[in-house]
Amino acid sequence: MKNQKIIFIFLIFMGFLSNLLGQKKYPEEWSFYMTNIENKPASVYLNLGLYKLIPIKEKSSLCWISVKLNDKTENELTTNDESKILFEIEDKILEKINSNNSLYVGRITNMDLEIFSFIQKILKYSSQRLIKLKMNILIISSK
Repeated sequence: MKNQKIIFIFLIFMGFLSNLLGQKKYPEEWSFYMTNIENKPASVYLNLGLYKLIPIKEKSSLCWISVKLNDKTENELTTNDESKILFEIEDKILEKINSNNSLYVGRITNMDLEIFSFIQKILKYSSQRLIKLKMNILIISSK
């Protein structure tokens, strides 16, 4: 019983500490749907759980990473084979952006592109930092 109390107090403290350090948890309510964008078929995967929170003051900058499709269907969406590769790319992107305290909001597939969108606080990057960030993204997308 004593160990359970210690664990409980520790978990409360860790929750408080993570909120204090800006690692806030946001609601997740993921939805997938098909639509048209500029008269072209599009698939959208979006966290609708953020709807009531937007705009989020501490994450006011919208960023995106787009990946050109190599193997597409006749309606310019991904094939099953390419989807598997894109899921791996998405996982790698999420590893990178989550380590920078960014929040993934979803992806859109349309007109030969898969676009991963996230929000983060406005950061000032030096030109060297931007080049390094671009190189990391190129390395992710080339595998």
